[in-house]
This record gives sequence, C-alpha cells and structure tokens, in this order.
Amino acid sequence: MQRFIVGRQKIADDQLALTGEEAYHAAVVTRLQMEEIFVAFDGVGNEFLCRAKEISPHQVVGAIVARRSFASEASISITLAQSILKGKGTSQVLDGAVQLGITDFIAFRSAHSVARPRNSPIVTARLLKVAQEASKQSGRSVIPAVNYLPTVDSLKNRIESADIAILLSLGVGAVPINHALNRLPQVVKQILLLVGPEGGFSGEEESLLLGMGAIKTSLGPRRIRAVLAGVVACSAIMYTYNQMSVKEKEWITVSSAK
Repeated sequence: MQRFIVGRQKIADDQLALTGEEAYHAAVVTRLQMEEIFVAFDGVGNEFLCRAKEISPHQVVGAIVARRSFASEASISITLAQSILKGKGTSQVLDGAVQLGITDFIAFRSAHSVARPRNSPIVTARLLKVAQEASKQSGRSVIPAVNYLPTVDSLKNRIESADIAILLSLGVGAVPINHALNRLPQVVKQILLLVGPEGGFSGEEESLLLGMGAIKTSLGPRRIRAVLAGVVACSAIMYTYNQMSVKEKEWITVSSAK
C-alpha cells in the first residue's frame, strides 16, 4: 500500500489533502487511481487510511476511512548523535537508524571528521529529506527530528537531558555494549548514543564526553565501519529493550466511514 506524508494543516475530520511533492509523487510517479486506498502520515505519530477522491499533480484528496497513532513506534526514545562522515556516509547511517526506530538524529563535527560542511541549514535540510523517505519506506508514523551541531562541546545539554548517554569507543577500558545495556534499569526512556567518525573520537573529545556523564562502550573486538557502528548499536538497544517484537496497532474506523 502506498504511503505519503501529509501536512498537519491539510488534515480535516473526514478528509485530507496531499500537496506539493507528495501530490506529484502520488499522481504521476505511483499513478494512484481513483478510489484506491493509500496511507498518509503526519510525521508526529498519526496515520490515516484513505480512499482517493480527487487526483491531480498539484493535490490529491483522500477520504479518511480509519486512523491510528504511534502504530509501530518504539516505547523508548533513542537519539543518535553521529559525527559527520565523508561522502554519503552520514545519510546512510541516518537511513538505517530511522528504519530501526530512532526519534532524533544529531550530526556534529569532531576532530577526526573528514567532511567539513560549512552550510548547516543545507546539511540539515538534506538529512531531513533522508529521514522523511526512510520513515515513509519503513512504515513509521514519526519522522525523527534532525539537527546539526558545530562541535562536540555542543552535546553537553543533550547528555544531561538523557537518562543515559552511551559512547562508542575504540579505546581501552570500554565495556561491551551488551554488558552495559544489561546493567541499565528497564525504566530507561531516553537514550543518547554518541558515535564518532572514521577513526573514532580524539582522546580529548572522549575525555570531555565521559566527563559530561557518558558511558564508555565498545562493539566488541572487531572493528566496524563508521557507517555501520551507529546502526549496529541502535539494533543492540532495540533488542535489549524488547522493541523488535512491538505489535503493530490496529486501525480504528472513523464514524463517517462506517
């Protein structure tokens, strides 16, 4: 079933309208047909099962048949803070992490970052597009927030507001991530995952982050590429907190469609 993003201001009690790129994609690319059923979601947790009533490249109107909220979302909140990677690396990390269920993504510059973006609004806009497409493809109802921070120091407030901050390290003394997760209480709701660039964090950065309260962990004896490390760690967190077996919520039929 086709899935599209709908602006919250375009949702009424019994119908909604796709506009802009989403309308064009529905009408021209996927060739949505009249009376065909499709799903629209607003990016903040709400999904709508709709029947197409008007179709054009500029606007697609759907009658709302049923709705549901946070149908496939995790009960824990994971913020992935990933140091900027070269090429398409950062986008690849974000794509995989969104599919796994993260709620926030932070791209930041660190000492070993090869990529040095100068225009943060452009970086943020590009990554937000990746997050939108990954949410659409994976059947999520939430589009994770995407932010860009210029330095490692800027992560301080995020570390302090999280229930736990997990730092992936290549250095000695790091606790295997599965051991660290098993020691955490089940009541943890907000987890911040800190991942460095190719080559990891510098010694100074790691000391700074640990001083802010992060826990030093590793992904084991094998070195994992930077484009995979964050996704592997997110998988470990989701598995530990039983988020891989979340049952998808049922649709609730709207009264006007009965």
